[in-house]
Parts: sequence; structure tokens; C-alpha cells
Amino acid sequence: VKAVPPVSEARHVLICLGYGIGDVVMELPLLEALRGCASGRITALGAYPAPEILHGSGLVDDIVFYQDWSIRHLWDPASEETCEALGAWIASAGFDLVLDLAKAPPPVRHAVERSGCPARNADHD
Repeated sequence: VKAVPPVSEARHVLICLGYGIGDVVMELPLLEALRGCASGRITALGAYPAPEILHGSGLVDDIVFYQDWSIRHLWDPASEETCEALGAWIASAGFDLVLDLAKAPPPVRHAVERSGCPARNADHD
């Protein structure tokens, strides 16, 4: 597992959002702070339609939905093929930091863990 870089040094951050629209609204201050200190790209990963409120906000560069990976709900275990595809995406996207992995569905957590990509909760020092 790679060392966890400071957010300010991360080139590409993947942030796992809460599952509902209210969750994402409550995360707006976190996303504003992240945008203020991150020097690289920020990709948000969440459940459709919640992350839609971020379109045009400038807080994230990309939005990816769990449903894009056939993950239907927060505790969906997904297929082994889905987990492998997620792992390949994480590796090819070049994420060097994943935030709030605890909010991600199990297949995403497993794919990040297998990829060796550093991860931590956003409330970490």
C-alpha cells in the first residue's frame, strides 16, 4: 500500500459521496474545502441522482455514478466482473488518493483496497 499523500499534493482525488441528495448537500462544505486545498483533479463517485447537484458547481471535475458499474444500492455486493472492472478503472484513472472510502459500497471499497491506492476518511488530519 502506498503512503497516503496530503490532499494538497494529490494529483487526482476520488471522493466517495454519501448515498442520498441530503448527504451530498451536507458534504458541500467538505467539497468546498477540498477544492480549496487540492491542486489536482477531483472525481466524485456517488449514487444517481444525488451527485447531479454538483454539475456546474466547479467543486468537482468529474462525476461517476455507482450505477455505471451496475451497483444498484449501497450494500449491493456486485459481481466479480464488476469488482474487476472497478479495479481496472481505479488503476487506469490514476487516482493517488481516495477520500471517504467508508461511504462507498463494498465493491468499491474492495476494488480500492486491491488496487493499493491510498485511502482515508475526509475528516483525517
